Amino acid sequence: VSTACKYKDYTCHKCKVKGHLAPVCKTKPQHTNQFLDESTDFADDYCLSESFFCLKDSETDHNGIFSRNLSIDGLTHKFQIDTGAAQNVMSEEFYHKNFSSYCLVDNDI
Repeated sequence: VSTACKYKDYTCHKCKVKGHLAPVCKTKPQHTNQFLDESTDFADDYCLSESFFCLKDSETDHNGIFSRNLSIDGLTHKFQIDTGAAQNVMSEEFYHKNFSSYCLVDNDI
């Protein structure tokens, strides 16, 4: 690690190694099925998009997946947040279980 690098004392949130940031981390991503976890033990803030919005670690699972409880028609559902997604999706099973009273509209997606 270069002594002149301004990130030399930073710890990567992806691999937990000191000396670089997560966007330039060279560790290979693990492709596993990930499910929402109800338990979280974190308290720090992660600010995304230069204060566009902030999410707390208490809203992430141990893999760093952001989730949020949304209240729809008086019922609370936990949804995963994908800040890079153009569309939000849910499984057919989840739709039938929770929103079957709503008509689906055809689209070209």
